[in-house]
Amino acid sequence: MDAPKMVTPVIADRNGERFLLAREQETGNLRAHGVPAERLRFFDRYVSFDNIVNGSSAVESLADAVAQLAGSDPIVVGGDLPYSRYLHLHQRFGDRLRVEPSASSGPVVLYRLAVRDVQDRFARLRSGGAEAAARVLRDRPHLRALVTEVDRAPADTRFDLLTDKLAELNADAVLSAAPPNVSELTGLAPRTGLAVLWTRSAEHLHCVAPADDHTIPGDVVGIHTSATEAVRSVTDGGRLAIEEQWLDTSAALSLRDAGFELAPASLAASLWREERNRTDLAFMVIAAQASRYCIEGALQHAQQALDDGAVLTERDVYRRYLELIPEFRAAFDIPFAIAPYFANCHAADRTIYPAIPTEHPLTADTKTLKFDAGLKITVDGVVLATSDIARSLVRSAEGQEAYRIFTDVIRNGVIPGIRPGTVCEKVHHGCVELVLEHEAELVESGIMPAGIDLHADYGRRNVGHLMGKQESFLTELRPGHTYMLGEGSFGACEIQWPYHDHSIASEDLWYIGRDATYAISS
Repeated sequence: MDAPKMVTPVIADRNGERFLLAREQETGNLRAHGVPAERLRFFDRYVSFDNIVNGSSAVESLADAVAQLAGSDPIVVGGDLPYSRYLHLHQRFGDRLRVEPSASSGPVVLYRLAVRDVQDRFARLRSGGAEAAARVLRDRPHLRALVTEVDRAPADTRFDLLTDKLAELNADAVLSAAPPNVSELTGLAPRTGLAVLWTRSAEHLHCVAPADDHTIPGDVVGIHTSATEAVRSVTDGGRLAIEEQWLDTSAALSLRDAGFELAPASLAASLWREERNRTDLAFMVIAAQASRYCIEGALQHAQQALDDGAVLTERDVYRRYLELIPEFRAAFDIPFAIAPYFANCHAADRTIYPAIPTEHPLTADTKTLKFDAGLKITVDGVVLATSDIARSLVRSAEGQEAYRIFTDVIRNGVIPGIRPGTVCEKVHHGCVELVLEHEAELVESGIMPAGIDLHADYGRRNVGHLMGKQESFLTELRPGHTYMLGEGSFGACEIQWPYHDHSIASEDLWYIGRDATYAISS
């Protein structure tokens, strides 16, 4: 939600011939939409055992894909390319890269909001969260200790922690337009064109809004011809923290031309949210348990239908999942909005790549149906928590045993070992070690290819990630990620196992409490 353009395919035009440059992870979705294979160019290789054994045509990066098409020709990118992509392409191609100018967004209005008012607004948004979480946990005795954790939620430290993050970046101010961060800074629902500017330790923040948006509270302090001009009216130059994975290149270059030194801060902003997760633990518990209730219920529906010889599709299973959301709310008297924010639901005989549900039929021959999805809890349009769990309907004997192994590894092996001081990459190593204890039986059953180096090959993907207001793509449980987890950390741990005619996933959410680490989606 804070970097949609980083995962959206890019259209490339070479002398009138058009191609789609996409992450290899999108293979299942693009095939389902009928994109001709000859028009696809994949980058950012997806880790599946088929790719490990047979190789992949995907190149490492978007820059590599562009290089294959462009040869020695000049390269022109749209001004709406995320600035992070531009920085990588510019590093590779230098002066061969040119940015197509974007049309002006028009005049903006500058509003001033008090930090104290933002903190009061969040206190109102959270009202009733602890009581609702206690109702959800009443039937989960193994998680009942979480009620105490919820009840001791700390004070709101969002601006204190943001001051620390800006100091680490040596930045004077932060400009944010990514929806999760806009909400975290203002307590308001995000909307198109809204950006927030905050200078270190200030008692007020400023909202930059389109001139036709009259919904922003606070005092009007200026009307400007552009967002850049509005920012300059508050802070005259200096080092400005920006969300390089969200901000359009044209906007970033406009700020740079206006005299700002830009400090990429997408990772810092992500951690700023995630390091305050315990404040919203009540909502994270609700989201986790709602996901468990809805996904497991949908797969039980599918299992029963297949056992009865009924005909159903991936979308039928997804529809049942959606029906279970209001059922969960009614069962536990949840006063907050609960809605999907992503869903992969696919049978392995259609694709082993993550994919949205289609009308693909499920039959007696279907060996696996993977359901990996997340819900978001919102109050007045502000996201207070999200979830991300995976369950699998597995109908082959060998697949069922593998699924049992993976679930046991996650719930009884990895999650209990995540404690304060645990380093992300160590969790990955430990998870792979636990899987390797079952290597012989997985290979013998045909669920794992023989002769691979699982540490090296699976090291190209994570075994989980931090969570909060969205899934983190920046702090993951994988080699090279040395972030140290602490009390209050909230994340997901997963094993994704696509191979041949099986696509199995087991994923649960964890929370590091004072005395234990909980699998809060179990």
